[in-house]
Amino acid sequence: LGFTMYMATINTTFVVISTVWVFVKDFAGRAYRLAELMDAPTEIETKRKEGEVQLETGDICVENVTFRYPMADKAVMEDVDFTVPQGKITAIVGPSGSGKTTLLRLIAGLEKADAGTITGVPDRIGMVFQEDRLCEELNALDNVRLVLAKNERKNRAQSDERMREHFARVAFPEESLTLPVRMLSGGMRRRVAVVRAMMSPGELLLLDEPCTGLDVETGRLVINYVLWERNDRTLVVVTHSEKEAEQLGGKKIFLKST
Repeated sequence: LGFTMYMATINTTFVVISTVWVFVKDFAGRAYRLAELMDAPTEIETKRKEGEVQLETGDICVENVTFRYPMADKAVMEDVDFTVPQGKITAIVGPSGSGKTTLLRLIAGLEKADAGTITGVPDRIGMVFQEDRLCEELNALDNVRLVLAKNERKNRAQSDERMREHFARVAFPEESLTLPVRMLSGGMRRRVAVVRAMMSPGELLLLDEPCTGLDVETGRLVINYVLWERNDRTLVVVTHSEKEAEQLGGKKIFLKST
């Protein structure tokens, strides 16, 4: 019995150490990617301010893409084929389970297709994930500050003023801007995620259900904000709502469950 308990203790310790190591590797990888984003060249920001946005990337081409999650009985998508026009708006519409989020992750390079190719994706991407993915102990302003262009981060007072203007346009309460985001409601957290993506220097914007958790009126404000702040950047939005897709305008791609 003593030997059995001893071996169980060793096994538990090994599992804990393994779990911590996986977390450390994942955190280090994310920190490296964040550092790359923050230090990326900011020519696009300068051109945007001058009203001369000239994106160098071409159309994004999704050709015959098939994807299946490990151990899944069937593919999430098969032979998906479409083009995202450069500098335009594309809405991907479909019910739950049709592969909308997976397709966005494939475009972002977070998943790898089992077959087919995705080309023309620029290096700098601003993204709203299916989950908010915020730094829980930071407030709304500091969460956005993490992805600002390097020249903007240098002038804190000026960047704070600009961020407050962005939050005001999505009806975010002024008094909540300095609270840790873990204390915010789901709808408020979603707006932080949207503002963070839109204020990033990304050439491509990928938004996964940006209006999740928002009432109809706030959702309209958020979509109008996204359209205003797009500044001729390529925008791809995943939504289950055809009304939301209509408000966005642009090209629509309809997915069906496999």
